Amino acid sequence: MKKYASILMAVICIGLMTSCEKDPVPTGNTNNTESLVGTSWKYTEMDYDPYYGYTEYSVIITFTSGNAFTWKTYEDDYLEDSETGTYTYKKPTITLTLDEETVSGTVSGNKMTIEGMEFIKQEKETTESLTGTSWKFTEIYDYTEYSDVINFTTATTFTWKGYEDGSLEYTMTGTYTYKKPNLTITLDGETYSGTVSGNKMTIEGMEFIKQ
Repeated sequence: MKKYASILMAVICIGLMTSCEKDPVPTGNTNNTESLVGTSWKYTEMDYDPYYGYTEYSVIITFTSGNAFTWKTYEDDYLEDSETGTYTYKKPTITLTLDEETVSGTVSGNKMTIEGMEFIKQEKETTESLTGTSWKFTEIYDYTEYSDVINFTTATTFTWKGYEDGSLEYTMTGTYTYKKPNLTITLDGETYSGTVSGNKMTIEGMEFIKQ
């Protein structure tokens, strides 16, 4: 069930029932007095259907340069469509053009309002490297100490070593992605998810301590 069409004016005209007007495509952001470059803004609303239940629809605008932006629509966090357009910005007024349709809005602090749609400025994602770190999980069973040690050798690869009473039993290598605090590792064709918080890393219920 799609609520949003793939372009800006379809979203505004169909989803929110506002009027549509065509204007010339802007040629650049020559009047910009405050940069929006690198910022992302999100609009979200919930919809209820007796059969499907609640669905979250969202739009994320990212200003990629001084006069260009991307417009992405999501349904329950699944990307439905992605378009690119141009804009001009002279604080507080912003004008967006997408598929030859133009609309205007205002920016105030962490809020941007476009044709009644209120977008909230998103915090930049925090990135933090795990490269070169080691993490250890230990448990005692039948008076035997079993431990697993993960070493993140590069930004995308790691080794997983298993020990029994301090003796190395096996070594495996895998790949991972990390976007604080979420960690996803792939090992022997299987994928597992976890989180990192301070000196603790939890993967599928296993608590690793940073060494």
